[in-house]
Parts: sequence; structure tokens; C-alpha cells
Amino acid sequence: DPNFAFLSPLFEPDRPLTEMGALALCVAMVSRDADAKAQAIDVLTEAIQDGRAHHVLITDTLIGLGGDDWIKLNRLADALGEISRLSAMHAHVVAGILQRWLTAQKQLPRDAHHALSLLIELLAALGTPLSDEARGTLEGIKGSSKTAKLARKLLTHKPETPTSMLAEAMLQHLKTRVSRAERWMKNSKAAIDPNT
Repeated sequence: DPNFAFLSPLFEPDRPLTEMGALALCVAMVSRDADAKAQAIDVLTEAIQDGRAHHVLITDTLIGLGGDDWIKLNRLADALGEISRLSAMHAHVVAGILQRWLTAQKQLPRDAHHALSLLIELLAALGTPLSDEARGTLEGIKGSSKTAKLARKLLTHKPETPTSMLAEAMLQHLKTRVSRAERWMKNSKAAIDPNT
């Protein structure tokens, strides 16, 4: 039976994205099931767009799933990369997810280069530096692997100023919150007075 249908309720813009919803979303996003993965990408795209998906909840869920190399980072990076290309706000949220994920790693998985490659692309586009916490994770990495090379590249990434893309992302975040508040206010008035 197809599993993607179980994610359909998460499309509702006023349904909070709970821990259980985030868990279902993240499992589907890194799944081998192409339909479930596509649905998860669509759901996370919408949840970022309407302001329900915060990088902390998504990342903490991914971290909880990440033990024993359970998550294939190429699948995760592919999904997040697709989402990040939709708007400046999506890119900003995905960059936040990757930085928080990186900060939580005691030892980087072998396939971490997939996540690091996307992170450096997003930080360059936004004109934002690597966080101090994420920097601490990368400083001890040695060698000539893809992961080590990207770690060094991230450590030397020090943009002088944020780009216009970051300003656009902040404006989109603000518009999303205002739009949601206006919708809730309208709905609460309608509930009180059905004639409005």
C-alpha cells in the first residue's frame, strides 16, 4: 500500500507541525520510497512557506533519527537542496537545518560531504558565515577526503556582507507571519460572528 497518503494531513496550513508530524515527514524525506519522499518534500516546502516548519524542530528530529548511519545523507541533501531552490526563505531555513545538524555531530558520517556541499552553497548565496558552533565541529577534521576538503572550505568562508538574498528571506519570513496572523484573526472573528 502507498505510504505517502499518511502525510496528506500535514498540508493543512493551520495544523501545527508536531514532533510526530516532523518524525513522519523526516522519515519519508530520507526514504527509498520515491512517492513518500516526493510527498515529504512537498509538505516541508508548504510548511516552510506558511511558517509552520522551523529549522530547530526539523533538525532535532533528523538528529534523533541519525544514529548508526540510519540516514543516507545523499538522500537528505537531495531533498533539502530541492526545497532550498524554491525561494530565499526556503534557502535560509535549509541553511539553518544544516548548520544545526552539523553542530550536533560528534563525528561526521562518511557521507557528510553531501550535506557540507549544500551548506557551503547556501551560505555563499545568503552571504552568511558558518556559525561558531558548527565551526567547532569542523576544526578537527584532517585528511584529503571530500568531507575534509569541504570542511576546510567552510572554515575559510567569511563573507564581508550579507547578500540581498538574506534580506529577501527575512522579508518573506515576516510576510508569512503577518499573513498567518491576519488569517487567524479573520477566522476567529468569523467564529464569534458568523455574519462577518
